[in-house]
Amino acid sequence: MSQDSAPYLYQNFWADFIKYCESQHSILHLPSGSRRKYLSIGIGKTGFSVNPDIYRRSSHVECTLWIDGSKAEAFSGLKSRELEIVDKLRERLDEKPGKVCFAKSQGGRAYKIFESRPCELSNCKAWPAAHEWLKEHSEAYVAVFTPIVKDL
Repeated sequence: MSQDSAPYLYQNFWADFIKYCESQHSILHLPSGSRRKYLSIGIGKTGFSVNPDIYRRSSHVECTLWIDGSKAEAFSGLKSRELEIVDKLRERLDEKPGKVCFAKSQGGRAYKIFESRPCELSNCKAWPAAHEWLKEHSEAYVAVFTPIVKDL
């Protein structure tokens, strides 16, 4: 496998992210690694997860609340609470959250609530800033969405 291949880059990006989170004593319960473009963090209810995610082709990272397509009603309920959710994220983050988007995923099999920021996967020097951003936002998403989702 070439060092520039997507699975290799994903694997190294996530391995470094996991090490960074461990060094920062993160509250996140992370899997051991991945060759995929995302990690999945369970938040206590089937069909919902917080996913730090990286998009190689469009050069950005995302922090996402992933909602299974069978939970369309729950997504509608969360969308109706958009201002409350953004305020809760704002309280958790040192910086003002970026644009929090509520959308149906590509292919329409799921829904997601997410924020993103630029990051070029092939530029390893950009990874530390992306890791810090993903950690902070993933922790905020877990803290904000876990009690909300459990009450659905």
